[in-house]
Amino acid sequence: MRHVKTRQFVKLTLIALILVGISLNFIFSSGVVNPRECKGSPDIDSENETIPFLTKDENSKPLSSFNGRIPLNYSNIWKNVTRPIRRYFESVNFTVNVSGYANKGVNKTRIQFLFNDGTTTTEDMTPIGNQYNNTWTYVYKSTYTTPSGFHEVRFLVYNETIQLNTGETLTNFTIISNALAFLNSTILRRGEALKAEFSVNESIDSWKISIVDDNRRTPSFEHPVDLSLNPYQIIVEINSSYSVNKYYYVKINSTSGSKWIDEYFKFFVENTPPTILISTVQFSRNSIFRTKSTTLSLNVSDNEDNPSSLTVSAIVEDPEGGTETIMLDNKNDGSFEGTISVGANQPKGNYDVQISAEDSSGVNDTYYANFEVKNNPPKIYGFKINNQTLNTSLTVQYGELLTFTFNASDVEGIAFVTVSLLNTENEYFNITREYVENLNITIRTVDLSKGIWYVYVNVTDTDGVSVGLNDDYLAAPQEIIIVPNVMEEIFPISMLIIGLSFGTVAGIGVVMGFFKTRFLKKQEELLAQKQKEKVPTPKKKIREKKRKKRGEKEEKKPKEEISEEKAKPPREKKEKPKKRIRRKL
Repeated sequence: MRHVKTRQFVKLTLIALILVGISLNFIFSSGVVNPRECKGSPDIDSENETIPFLTKDENSKPLSSFNGRIPLNYSNIWKNVTRPIRRYFESVNFTVNVSGYANKGVNKTRIQFLFNDGTTTTEDMTPIGNQYNNTWTYVYKSTYTTPSGFHEVRFLVYNETIQLNTGETLTNFTIISNALAFLNSTILRRGEALKAEFSVNESIDSWKISIVDDNRRTPSFEHPVDLSLNPYQIIVEINSSYSVNKYYYVKINSTSGSKWIDEYFKFFVENTPPTILISTVQFSRNSIFRTKSTTLSLNVSDNEDNPSSLTVSAIVEDPEGGTETIMLDNKNDGSFEGTISVGANQPKGNYDVQISAEDSSGVNDTYYANFEVKNNPPKIYGFKINNQTLNTSLTVQYGELLTFTFNASDVEGIAFVTVSLLNTENEYFNITREYVENLNITIRTVDLSKGIWYVYVNVTDTDGVSVGLNDDYLAAPQEIIIVPNVMEEIFPISMLIIGLSFGTVAGIGVVMGFFKTRFLKKQEELLAQKQKEKVPTPKKKIREKKRKKRGEKEEKKPKEEISEEKAKPPREKKEKPKKRIRRKL
């Protein structure tokens, strides 16, 4: 059963896939397209939908419909002339048939001009007969400001505010000028010359050239032109009659029969900026100390303005980026002068100065200069030791204190003071203290050896600049003599003698005691040895017994006496002289 059900399922699946394939093939072969591409699709247009204009492709062929909008056919566009038209004198008539949009209720058609200078103009076309005839027309005539050259045109078809076509179908036309002008420059300054060359159309009856201001009315130059000279050249000097920072026009007035036209070619008279005469820029001092000043002076020239109308300023920038602006005094003869001051707390180093000279029109010239600011070194006016001003050497007793007081100053501030002592044996002693008002530095002479010491004093400011006393104080270095104290010298010697005496006596006593002890010990050893060798006699024993009987108690002698007795050497027996034996003869 299971195999039968599986086979049925496979068969049904295959049949379903075949039916789907047949359906897809039918759909694609029937040519169904996106509804937005269908002509006249009624559900696409919307009053709120904005469609951008499209440009034509390289072959100027209409593109496909866009959001249901149909491009206008080229065959429905006509113009009465195909050659270039002369500016102002000639016109071109554009006609367009919009019958392809009749079923959409066309009630307005507009023409749009795309000029080669990037400007755009859109105008309403006029229906021929009535708007339901589907033919619209517009006559274009250029103005004297219309640029010459190649221009494009498109048409826009509307039903009320709804645009019906894509606007991508373009036509074109060309405008030529009645006269051509070639200027040497469109930006000129006073003192320079305008050089222009003109060529006119052969159909012109007469023409003249003039230069007018920006309202195109006031001429500053006017000259008729001989038509036999074609092209024609002019040279006009730009003098003080021309205002600066202003546009002027070369105006060509041409006539043909009863018609006339003015054409304009624009140029600009630029203000000449003032000129800083670099050779005159100088500082009274190129290097100054803090709290000092330097004077900046220079000269400025200008072609248009009087010197009294010029202004000169200077922006002073320190090494840390801080800035200050000063105005220089105008001497009304083209020279300027200003003072730059530097405070005590401003950084040292190179200061950049941006100098700007400006005329009445706001045009300026800029130049950069610099000067140096230096640190003020500390000043030492002197010092005292133990409240004494030293003119000669100072003698002190060994063990006394040396107290230093100082008289010093610095514009930026003193950081610390250093006292250095150096003796004749090249031994040295340094001590540094942070500087405060009424600073005292104390040195103990016990930390120094006796003899001659030389004093050196150095003061260091907050910028790390150090100045020694001998740099600006004639008495430096000072000499200090440390001498020994007499009593202190005698006392140690006497104590040494007494100590030696006591030491000698004590030493002799110790030595004698040592030898005496050894001698007594030797005697005791000898006595003990003799006592061992000697045998006690009966008489001695009898005497001892008698003493006991009498009750005599033998007194105990101190150990020391006993030891002394023992230490006494035994009496030597005197040798009895031998009796002389007389012999009888």
